[in-house]
Amino acid sequence: MLSSDLLLTHYDPNLSIVVADHASAKNIGAVIAHVFPDGTQKAIMHASRLLTTTGQLYGQIEKEALALVFAVHRFHKLIYGRRLNLLTDHKPLLSIFDKKQAF
Repeated sequence: MLSSDLLLTHYDPNLSIVVADHASAKNIGAVIAHVFPDGTQKAIMHASRLLTTTGQLYGQIEKEALALVFAVHRFHKLIYGRRLNLLTDHKPLLSIFDKKQAF
């Protein structure tokens, strides 16, 4: 188990990073990972939390947006001042961040 590729890796400020989020009916979660030169990704840190009773009533797009905000807040010390890629599995949320549709 200790030699498994599933373990976390140490943070390296010289490598690019990616932040992925997920929201379900009762919780939200996120992972920050390094992208290595060969294209592989390895997690640096995971984070999750249960949604409040009110949060569970949010629409799915609000839950996904909340998961992104949660991820940025939780990983702030690692991503402050850096370029990064945000990954989400919720296609409608992408239109909010689309530069082509910006005013």
